[in-house]
Amino acid sequence: MLSAIGRYGVTYLLLVPPILVALVNTASQIRSKYDLKTLKYVLSGGAPLSKELMEGFMEKYPGVTIMQGYGLTESTRIGASTDTVEESRR
Repeated sequence: MLSAIGRYGVTYLLLVPPILVALVNTASQIRSKYDLKTLKYVLSGGAPLSKELMEGFMEKYPGVTIMQGYGLTESTRIGASTDTVEESRR
C-alpha cells in the first residue's frame, strides 16, 4: 500500500484505526523508506479515533489532513465524515 502512494501519486487514502496506529508508531521508518509526498488526505472509518491518535498522526505526517468517517455496512462505503480536523477531535 505505501509503495503505491509514491508510484501512482495517491492523494486520498481510506484506512481503519489499527493501520493508523501502525503508521504513527513506525513513522520514521515509513518516511525513510516510502515517498508519501503526494498524500493529502486520510479518511479513517470502522471505529472511532482517539484524540491522541489523531494528534500523533498530525504530528508525524504534517500536511496530511486526517478525518473520521462513518458508514453502515449496508452502504458499502463511508456515509458521512467530519468536515474539519476540529470536528474529528470531538
